[in-house]
This record gives sequence, C-alpha cells and structure tokens, in this order.
Amino acid sequence: MQNVSARFSCVDGLSDPLLIVTVEDEVTGTGTLIHTLIFGVTEKETKIEILRDWELLQALTALTPKSSLDEKTVREDAELVLKRLKQAFDGELSAHAPTLRRPVSWPEMLFLPSKRG
Repeated sequence: MQNVSARFSCVDGLSDPLLIVTVEDEVTGTGTLIHTLIFGVTEKETKIEILRDWELLQALTALTPKSSLDEKTVREDAELVLKRLKQAFDGELSAHAPTLRRPVSWPEMLFLPSKRG
C-alpha cells in the first residue's frame, strides 16, 4: 500500500470525518487525455459513504474552519481516520471510477469535526 498522508483541518458544521480523494488513471502513453475524478469519503456511524464531486461541493460549502485545536491529539486521530477511510475507498476503487483502466487514488485533505466525542 502506498504512503497515506494528507493535510487535515478541524471544522465546525461537520458531524463525521470527511476525506477528499483524487483518482487518476495510471495508464500513460496512450495519447488520450488524463481524467481526474474527485470524491469525498465519510463514515456515517459505521457505514462508509462515497460522495461524488457535486455532493462533496455541497458538503464543503457548509463548513467553517476552526482556529484552535490540540495539534498532537488531532494529528494522531487524523492519521487513523485517514487510513480507515482511504482503505475503505480503495477497496471499491474500480467501481467508483469505472471509466478508468488502472485507477490510482491519493488523499488530498481530511476534514475532522471540531467537536470529537
């Protein structure tokens, strides 16, 4: 498995972690355009939910950055959440990007709820 890392931020207006994932086709040298897809991955209770680009935009417009946080605690939590969401997404990667021959994904940004319970 590739190195899993992304920037993260705590935000108000979010009830569950939200990971932004970029997917591209790994096939090169075909003379075709490179297609890039953007997804959101969240976890509602214990069920993973995948958001298409337009659903992700709707979710992001409701968020407000949180200025103060416990950096060390949040970073440790963020790494665990990131790995869990990324693995769940990659388990069905071909189904999420059926038009790509060899899809590959990487995390871009992880948003965490500002109030962790």
